Amino acid sequence: MNGGTVQSASGQMGATNDGSDAWGRNQVHIDGNPSKWTISGGLAVGGSQTAPGVGSDLVLSSGGSAVVGGTLKVWNNSTVQLFAGSHLDASSLVMDGGLVKVQDSTATVGILSLMPASKLVVNGSPSTQLVVNGPADIQAGAHVENNQFIVFNGKAQISSGATYAGYGAKVYTGGLAITGPQPTVVSDSGWASFAPTNIFEVELGNGVWDGLAVAGPFFLNGTLKLLSWQGYQGKAGDAFTVMASNYFAGSFNGVDTSGFTLAAGLAWDFSLLNSNGVIGIVADLAPPAVPEPSAAWLMLGGLLGVCAVKRRSAT
Repeated sequence: MNGGTVQSASGQMGATNDGSDAWGRNQVHIDGNPSKWTISGGLAVGGSQTAPGVGSDLVLSSGGSAVVGGTLKVWNNSTVQLFAGSHLDASSLVMDGGLVKVQDSTATVGILSLMPASKLVVNGSPSTQLVVNGPADIQAGAHVENNQFIVFNGKAQISSGATYAGYGAKVYTGGLAITGPQPTVVSDSGWASFAPTNIFEVELGNGVWDGLAVAGPFFLNGTLKLLSWQGYQGKAGDAFTVMASNYFAGSFNGVDTSGFTLAAGLAWDFSLLNSNGVIGIVADLAPPAVPEPSAAWLMLGGLLGVCAVKRRSAT
């Protein structure tokens, strides 16, 4: 397509009845502004919404755009590629393998789901970005390469078994949680920024904890929420590095400890949180409360005072 607009109720690229590739690879190119493909329902690339088929390619370039009102499903051995000022808008993007590449372009999706073997690449000029307005689920075995901007406006759940490459920024505004078989620190070669509305959830256990380690700067804001893993209540001397970076800026607005009950005699130490990303647990050295004098002691004191007055009067 080079110019013009196409509208359809739904779309399937590479769907087959028997899974064979007798028809060869399907390709759709949307090139140039105002070329636009509008699908009111869902679009499947490399099969149907429910089953894989023949590997296929959807390519948007030079200002071309696609709007998918339903789910954009990308199967293994299939690609969705955006180049040179093109734009994609989808209610949800579900990748079951395959590649989605945003190069010198922009994309906006509601829900994002990256299953194992899926690859998401965001690369190019500073105006390149992917915006996720709903929940994001990045599963083990997925790969994210980001050299510009990914904005998570919904809660992002990122697996410790996925890989996160590239020097770009991930901006979290709607929440962040680490997923996996046990608490783990996720490494990201880019940089991260928490918005004031963000809630960073970390589970803390006996010798294990969630965390996010970035190679670039880490901009702090919002709320840190602590959760106990397997009912752990901490011990004096615990230190959890829940964030790592060579440069920290900003600070959390607050720490929510309602999901983690410390054992008796312990206290939180957040003195290194905003500067080094470290949470500590220490012995509670608060002085014991001074007991109120009992009624008996008050009465005795009064009697002694009366006796002293009588003795002075007798002399």
